[in-house]
Amino acid sequence: MCDTHHSDTYYIGYIKKTKFLKPVTKKAYTRRLKTITDDIYTESLETILHNPVKFEKKLIKYCETTKNSSGNPLSLHTVGSYFTSVIALFMYNQQLKEDCFELFNKWKKIHEKYRKPIQNQYKSNEPTERQKEAY
Repeated sequence: MCDTHHSDTYYIGYIKKTKFLKPVTKKAYTRRLKTITDDIYTESLETILHNPVKFEKKLIKYCETTKNSSGNPLSLHTVGSYFTSVIALFMYNQQLKEDCFELFNKWKKIHEKYRKPIQNQYKSNEPTERQKEAY
C-alpha cells in the first residue's frame, strides 16, 4: 500500500544523499522539483507524487504558456526533464519505490509517452523543426 506522509525535505534528501548522481544532476533535479512545487503544481511533493495524471495536465499547461529564452513554448525535452526529476524521487528512495510500486509504474508510463517521440527523433536522425528553420 502506498501510504506516505513525508515532507518535501524528506523526499529531496534522498536525491541529495545518493552517491549515484553527480552534484550537477542533483542540483538540476532539486531545482526542477522546486519549480514544480512553486510554479507548476503549487502543492507538496507528497500530493504531487499521488497525482501523476493531474501533474501531467498542469505541466503541459505550464510548458505551453511558459516561454524559453527564444520566446517559444517549452519543448518536449523540458516536459521529459520535469518527469525525470519526479521519477528520481522513486529511483533514489527504494522504500518509496517498493511501497508505491503501482504509482511508480503510472509515472513511468506517462513519462514514456513524452520520451518516446524524442527517442524516435534521435533514431531517425532527422533534424528537428528548430534545426530545419536554422538552415
